[in-house]
Amino acid sequence: MTHAATHRPDATGRCPSLLCAGSTAPCEPMVTARRAMRLARGGAWRAGFRESTGRTARDRRRAA
Repeated sequence: MTHAATHRPDATGRCPSLLCAGSTAPCEPMVTARRAMRLARGGAWRAGFRESTGRTARDRRRAA
């Protein structure tokens, strides 16, 4: 099972992963997984900047 598959929203629109504690979809790990898949397929490096998670640059660096 892929990382993205574990964060696919359930019937109520919430992430079933225990790591996300029922957050609404798309959860942050799903957004990150989608970005990684797009980049792996040769997507433009700027493609990941279209989806904003509302985090600051410092938070993104800390998460990496």
